[in-house]
Amino acid sequence: HITHAHLLYDLIYNPEQTLFLKKGAEQGAATKNGLEMLVLQAERSWEIWNSTKRYP
Repeated sequence: HITHAHLLYDLIYNPEQTLFLKKGAEQGAATKNGLEMLVLQAERSWEIWNSTKRYP
């Protein structure tokens, strides 16, 4: 049973709203697609590959 107390996260970012997210939103859940994760991973990757700092 999905309610407003749930957060549904789909790693897909194209289309912006998948059927999964649409159905969850219709039931009141908060939804989020994967675009922010993609951007944050890209930024972090850029930092790691282009920094003189050593990472474990």
